[in-house]
Amino acid sequence: MITIIKGFLESYIYPFSLSKSYIIIKGENMAATPKGPQKIKLDYYLDRDIYNVFIKACGSRGYAPQVIIERLMKKFSETGQI
Repeated sequence: MITIIKGFLESYIYPFSLSKSYIIIKGENMAATPKGPQKIKLDYYLDRDIYNVFIKACGSRGYAPQVIIERLMKKFSETGQI
């Protein structure tokens, strides 16, 4: 949320017009840093045996399951192949 205040304060002062009025803009995340990645939660029904084998395989190889799924989704969207 951005708050706009007219007056003379010490930080975030920008000229508002040719007169002696100034505009002060204060808000959260004013730095020029990129936002974090947008994440969603998937809700699908899977076969429990296949899921358990997948989770065990990811754990034994040191991969996080969401990383594998994201890579498979990206490969499928780029090539159309599984």
